[in-house]
Amino acid sequence: MSTESSSGGDNSAATPRPKTHNPFKTETSASPANSSSSELVDEILPHFPYSPTIVPRETLEKLPFKTSNRILDDLRLTPAYLALKPKGSLLHSRTYDYRNIVPSALAKLNSTGLVLNNCVLHIPSVSHVKFHSDSVVVTTVRGLIVTNVKEHLHHFRIQVLNAQGNGPVVGSVAKHEYHLISKEMVSVDDLRCLDEQAIQSDKLLDDAFFKSANSPTNQLMRVTVYMGEFSAEDLAQLTDTDIIKQRYQAAIEKNPSALSNKSYPTPLHCFTTLIKVLKGPILLPLGQKVHTINRSSTNLDAQINSEILFRDLGFKVGDDNDTLVPPDLLLNRSLKEAYIRKAMELVYLGKQLKLGNKINEFDTQYSFLDNFSQVYSAIAEGDKASSMSMARNDKSNHWHFYVALSAYSFYSEELIIKCFENMVLSDSENKLHYVDYYRSIMSNRPYQSQKLQTYYNNQYLKGFMFGLLDYHNALKAIGVHGAGDDAFVDEETVIEMYKIACRSDYKNYTYFNKQLRIICEIQNSSVIKKFLREEMVSPRAAIQELRIEEATEDEVVITAYEIRLDEVMQSVNFNTSSPEVVFLQKCLVSIATVRRSFLLMAYIDNTMPELMDSGKSFSFSEALDLLGVTATSSDMELITIFEALAKQVDVEDPSQFRDLRVAFKTLAEDKKSKILSSYLRSGRVDPSLLPAQNWPTGLDNIGNTCYLNSLLQYYFCIKPLRNMILEFDENDTDFSNTPARKIGGRSVEVSELDRSFQFVYRLQQLFAEMIHTRRRCVQPSKELAYLSFLPLSQPVSFKTTSASKLIDDAMEISDDADLEIIDGREGSPETPDIIEVPDTSDVDSMEGVQDVSEQSPFEALEDKKIKSIEADQIDSAIEIGRQQDVTECIENVTFQLETALQPDSIDDDGEQYDLIKKLFCGKTKQTITPFDSTKPSRSTMERFFSLIINVSDHPKDIYDALDNYFSENVVDLEEGTVKMSLTVLELPEILQFHVQRVLFDRERLMAYKSIEPIPFGEDIYLDRYLDTEDADILKKRLEVYEWKQEIKNLQVQRDDIRQQDPVTKLSILDSLQATIKYLVDVVQPSPELSIKQETIDTLKMQVEMIQTKLRGIDNKIGSLQHQISEQFQDYKNVGYTLFAIFIHRGEASHGHYWIYIRDMERNIYRKYNDDTVTEVPISEVLNFAEGNTATPYYMVYVKDNLKREYIEPLKRVIEEEESHE
Repeated sequence: MSTESSSGGDNSAATPRPKTHNPFKTETSASPANSSSSELVDEILPHFPYSPTIVPRETLEKLPFKTSNRILDDLRLTPAYLALKPKGSLLHSRTYDYRNIVPSALAKLNSTGLVLNNCVLHIPSVSHVKFHSDSVVVTTVRGLIVTNVKEHLHHFRIQVLNAQGNGPVVGSVAKHEYHLISKEMVSVDDLRCLDEQAIQSDKLLDDAFFKSANSPTNQLMRVTVYMGEFSAEDLAQLTDTDIIKQRYQAAIEKNPSALSNKSYPTPLHCFTTLIKVLKGPILLPLGQKVHTINRSSTNLDAQINSEILFRDLGFKVGDDNDTLVPPDLLLNRSLKEAYIRKAMELVYLGKQLKLGNKINEFDTQYSFLDNFSQVYSAIAEGDKASSMSMARNDKSNHWHFYVALSAYSFYSEELIIKCFENMVLSDSENKLHYVDYYRSIMSNRPYQSQKLQTYYNNQYLKGFMFGLLDYHNALKAIGVHGAGDDAFVDEETVIEMYKIACRSDYKNYTYFNKQLRIICEIQNSSVIKKFLREEMVSPRAAIQELRIEEATEDEVVITAYEIRLDEVMQSVNFNTSSPEVVFLQKCLVSIATVRRSFLLMAYIDNTMPELMDSGKSFSFSEALDLLGVTATSSDMELITIFEALAKQVDVEDPSQFRDLRVAFKTLAEDKKSKILSSYLRSGRVDPSLLPAQNWPTGLDNIGNTCYLNSLLQYYFCIKPLRNMILEFDENDTDFSNTPARKIGGRSVEVSELDRSFQFVYRLQQLFAEMIHTRRRCVQPSKELAYLSFLPLSQPVSFKTTSASKLIDDAMEISDDADLEIIDGREGSPETPDIIEVPDTSDVDSMEGVQDVSEQSPFEALEDKKIKSIEADQIDSAIEIGRQQDVTECIENVTFQLETALQPDSIDDDGEQYDLIKKLFCGKTKQTITPFDSTKPSRSTMERFFSLIINVSDHPKDIYDALDNYFSENVVDLEEGTVKMSLTVLELPEILQFHVQRVLFDRERLMAYKSIEPIPFGEDIYLDRYLDTEDADILKKRLEVYEWKQEIKNLQVQRDDIRQQDPVTKLSILDSLQATIKYLVDVVQPSPELSIKQETIDTLKMQVEMIQTKLRGIDNKIGSLQHQISEQFQDYKNVGYTLFAIFIHRGEASHGHYWIYIRDMERNIYRKYNDDTVTEVPISEVLNFAEGNTATPYYMVYVKDNLKREYIEPLKRVIEEEESHE
């Protein structure tokens, strides 16, 4: 919906217009000072969301920059400029291109811009159109450009578009940073808002678009210049008294009774009559028929030459040959604009009429302003007052340096600096000249320019402020003479002359290098920059000289260097200081520097001290500071930090890498660390050096159990859960008085107790062995795997087994690290069914955990009833695991753990509450709110063990996924339209996220795994998802919801544009590009075929418009996504810390699993890959690279305040072996 108000017209004409029937228009009331009217736009805007003109900042700042004052001066000087260069354009040119012609030729002309200062409805000098649905406001200012009083009259039309969006109205900016953009870069919607149809005219001289880079309202300005509407012949018909008399006399002869011959019309009468003719069609309301003019009754032919009505104004003769029928201007916007221009031109020319002693009514009724105040009001700049008062008399256009920088003498120093910076950004090729122009402004300002001078000095010291003089001096220093002002010296010539200078006077290398850097900065030469960066020796040359490959390992590089050194030494008679030897040494330095290889650098330090001094040393504390670590940092932490710092080393300063290596070596020697020393020698960590008691126990893969091993390691590292399992004894439970209970909504059967007890015992046995074994890995029993894999619905047949037999078997395994664990533990027929062992366990709380874990390895089995499983069932364990989903295994494990536990309480719905629920279970709340306010809202509670991350939603990170999970949706139910929302009612102590990566391909009819990365961090905050009445959070949630809906709409638009034709499999863009290629490659060269170039150009313009539209959509989506990511940055009260990540590599139907677990005490990550446990850098854990097939499927976080209390992955209690003499 849009509203247009127009300023213009005398008071008698300022009558209210009828209400429009256009659904995109509304009426506005007239202000007390000015009359306003609605003006219809015949081109209806689209229903889809408004898409503004979006030009990326990095693209926009490269386009020609101009200030508003420069643009208006260019507008004002355009007619005079076109008189000198008919095919030129001030508006479309860079200021650098016309910096000289403006002071020398144009500034001396008395060219003025005039805007009518009266409210005349049919001559609106200023009009406003507002499109309500998108808060887009377009202000149009119409005016005249005059050079002399009667000659060289031109028109201008300035449109200023501001898009407020749905946010608050933003005030003015200090100064707009306008950049010239092409019409093709303007969005289709903005062209419509700017009424593209009205611009067209055969009198159009110039038309340019400028976009503000710093406008909070996405401001766009369009500047258009037209020729005058009336020719000299046309004006003679209105002003030549002889012609007027002849025309009047002829009219009397045709109709003597209607006209008197006592007086004749004056030019003023003729002007007034023609304005009235123009006024009627301009103000014709929507829905009314055009008003015809009767020649006979109006005696129109006596006042004006009616030929102009047919030739220029679109009039037609009626059927009676006496009626004049004007055009319907609502159907022809460009003609309507021409009418307005003609009326404005008549008013101005009418004011110039000389009537002797008579009063010129035009002179008294109308006035024009020459300070562009209406334009400055529209663009809303902070310096509006100074621009209006000082711009007219400013002499800056007489100085080429002001013109070139788009600056003016009345600008503040800060603004001149900004002009310089924007000009350099937009036209870096001419930076050299802009620096000189900046200097000229400094020296020509009539008052002190302290800020300009300070800025110049700072930039010069940084190497960013060099001019022509600096350039010429630097060239002369390296031996280049006679360079011109307008062209740079060839880069290769500069480099060669520099090399010659360095070779001829190597002692002045530093001086020559500085001069080369000045030249490089001035020319902005990538070639010279690359040379400076690689000057030591080109890596390619170094590789060639050493006769190696780019991928050759560091150790092999050293061998290759020594072989080549022997060859070179022999060729130079073992002269170690020869250029050949030095060059070879520099080749090795180059490779070491480019690779950032501490191994090669150490070799250089040890073998070539004269080339690279290795005498620098650090104290222990200095080494800690340089590496940014502490004395308690682990070896792996030191290695990780060292490698990260090494990647940041400046290639041009190899000493940085050397210093890092020396500091690292200092710490290795002080800590007497074999691991660090080994790493210094080989660049790798030797796992055999890690002591068993300081390293977690691995788990053997007994066959397709890698995901079970990951799950067991995960549960082991959770201290409360591990303690509960180690302490468990069924004798401590009594379910006789326990009411009916449910787990996961399923009733627990009494028959399931025995299976659950046996599962906990088997897990207890494994955990005890993981704590006490001297081996680096242990093997889970097949019974444990079987109970973990077997679905809960299937029964298990047990037979009792001797506890002592289990202990003996296990002890035998524990004592012999090389003996493979044997699974047949059924015992023998002679073994009693149940072995009762004296009960020595008195542990009953967390306080006694240390005692439990420090018992002998299998004292935890005392007084337990250990049962075996039938052999035929055990044999199916692996096959069950192969067929089972990971989540099924997790459900089996947690159900059995809960079933074995005495409930702490029973919830109202019969659900058991216990340690497992406390650790892992949370609650969500779904609220359904009918849109019908008479119907009540309702809510339901649901428990969760993990929050779902759906890959099919393509979230950009974990927060985006949770936003989708907890989003609000509008759905239609039986009760009507409702809003459904999901919030977190209760959070668990340990929060699990389950990534649903297995999707279904409907074309291939098969499941597949998505490897789309979903980034997550080490910390996550859930404040935004909690059930709350906090108004701020609710408001922010709503904003995120609205932004996401906008993103969805934009994605739909983008998909519509990219949609492929089902037959051709091409999108509209592909089709247009293919058509253009065919026309250019096939049709144009063919002598038998022909195609107009205009057709190809039109197709190219359509391609550019579509591409611009797509870029605008992508930029808007990116902007909205950034807003969403920043929305809850200050809400960090409910925090969790990452400690476990389950990884899967492979396909949907198969693959391999492992887990990363974080050691909170040591702040390191370990990779648990079955029997191998290794420490890894965080870069491996949080690897979200595209194409990485090792994808997280479970991420687990713990509450911040519990992370050190709950997470303990390293738990080893190894008794010292008794000595046997």
